[in-house]
Amino acid sequence: MVRLAKAAGARIALLTAQPENEHGQLADLCVRIPGQIFGGPQEVKSIQPMASLLEQALFLFVDIVAMLLMERKGVTAESMQKSHTNLEGLPHSFA
Repeated sequence: MVRLAKAAGARIALLTAQPENEHGQLADLCVRIPGQIFGGPQEVKSIQPMASLLEQALFLFVDIVAMLLMERKGVTAESMQKSHTNLEGLPHSFA
């Protein structure tokens, strides 16, 4: 997918535990997120199975970026909710 997107002229931003791999080399912006995927030497070792640590670190990183953007752009959680996709349905439909 990264090669296809790049060939189509897209700019690639990649969040990964392995920026040295092929995808990291193709990316225009590559952010190393500490974590474990396959237990390679450049990865942060974890007792958690497979990529659990990486997934947790990704959630935190993306939340922090979203909060910083909200602050910088003056966007409130309420205004985000109003313009959020309605594909999930209304909140009360999940209760």
